[in-house]
Amino acid sequence: MSVGSRLWTLDGDRTAPTDVVGVSAVEGRVAVDVVTSHTTFTVAPDQLLRTSKPERHAVQPKEAAWVEVLEVRERTAVGKPFTFYGYRLDPYPTFLVNGHPARQAW
Repeated sequence: MSVGSRLWTLDGDRTAPTDVVGVSAVEGRVAVDVVTSHTTFTVAPDQLLRTSKPERHAVQPKEAAWVEVLEVRERTAVGKPFTFYGYRLDPYPTFLVNGHPARQAW
């Protein structure tokens, strides 16, 4: 991922592109595994994930569904620390992580 890369986000009831305008990296000893009924993905402990209640839209994409987070597990790095990347985005401040909306850090 580099400046100029394109990520996808949600804009109302449609997906929309948003561009990476800045990248940062930090090392950390702890990561978090987020477990849903569909997948498990790993994020930094302070990653902001959208956790609003389900919404009803005029158009519901067939592949879209609200999923419940079943578990959040802390994972400690053994040996080399994890590297966490942060992205500044434009025009939208959100992006999708395994289909889950996430927000850039303030």
